[in-house]
Amino acid sequence: MNCNEVVHTRTGFTSRRAFIASAGAAIALGVGLPAIRSDAFAKQESTPVDALDPTSRIHPAALFEGSCASLGQIVFPLADVGIVISDPGNQQGGVVVGPPSAVPVLQSITELPVALDQILAAPRAIAVGRSPEDAATIIACGNVGGTRVGDTVMIGLGEHNDSGYGGVALLNPAEPGWTNVVIYLTPPATSPTAGATPTSGEAPAAGAGAAPAEVTVESVDIDFNPNEFSIPANTDVTLHLPNNGAALHNFSVTDHNNPDVPNLGIDVDIPPGQRQTITVNAPAGDYYYFCDVPGHEAAGMFGTMHVIE
Repeated sequence: MNCNEVVHTRTGFTSRRAFIASAGAAIALGVGLPAIRSDAFAKQESTPVDALDPTSRIHPAALFEGSCASLGQIVFPLADVGIVISDPGNQQGGVVVGPPSAVPVLQSITELPVALDQILAAPRAIAVGRSPEDAATIIACGNVGGTRVGDTVMIGLGEHNDSGYGGVALLNPAEPGWTNVVIYLTPPATSPTAGATPTSGEAPAAGAGAAPAEVTVESVDIDFNPNEFSIPANTDVTLHLPNNGAALHNFSVTDHNNPDVPNLGIDVDIPPGQRQTITVNAPAGDYYYFCDVPGHEAAGMFGTMHVIE
């Protein structure tokens, strides 16, 4: 198969078997994120990324030597991260649904001509740039490692440069000697419209009535929705915990980051596509909750549960 053969074509970006000729050639050419301009770093329109519609966001990505704290040379460029929209030739895409306030998940798919164990054999990092015009400004990055479930290595992508972006990268063995790299990137959520009705997970406005006795806290890649809510003290409250992300997540309320409140001892794993339901009864106080899957808390998967009298 030709190394530039198109694997998936999507509105906004093209996913290819993106590489130069070998890792050695890429390292020889790469001196930083802007240095390699392959199909994965093709120049887009010069509109500033912050002014773009969410369905038009484009972010270059690459697999680097080193770590997020000290990125080295590019090992492989990766396909641009963008919105996944269906077109007549793409059966893996999607359509934009729901209200404009919904936060889209941006995606990238690349097949690399190297075995997964080779990628894991040395310090590596996956970094995402702000835009094709400003690829050197990293908005999300994750060190290659973390949780391995079966053949899949799950990597949390943490926020960089106060971008508000976070996400997860999944590395899977493909055909012998190849690795699939899938990136899911979550843009910053916009503020709710003034006067909007709070969801069941949001704290009600003053005078709006008692805190709810039933709350849904959704896990996505890589965040909780909501990441702050209120419940009544000393009352049985049902928490619904759906995982609508692509990776395993967890909901924990333990003594971690909770020095001033009782340890609730909550530690619930939630496989992707599944839902857990628990009952919480706690004294008044502010409780820190988090995902204890390695890398997820550091990538921003945490929140605060306000237990009020």
